[in-house]
Amino acid sequence: MITHGKRGTLHARRQAHAFLRDDAAVIKLFDALAERYKERPGGYSRVLKAGYRYGDNAPMAIIELVDRDPAAKGAGDKVRLEAEQAMEDAE
Repeated sequence: MITHGKRGTLHARRQAHAFLRDDAAVIKLFDALAERYKERPGGYSRVLKAGYRYGDNAPMAIIELVDRDPAAKGAGDKVRLEAEQAMEDAE
């Protein structure tokens, strides 16, 4: 999908939307992620083994993008917490 974002064509955008089915994800892919990985020829993700799941002993893993933005971690929660704090202050 990041390769589609790097192409930036209308056809690539339509293919990405057909796969992702989410307008916000396609916008993020073509704006933020394509810009971040424009110089990287491939290998955008990293798989870290996370042990085995309790119960059925299935192997688990954490998948992350390699040059991820550390400031963006939990950004959605930060916005939500700030909104809740503003509402509490208003009361």
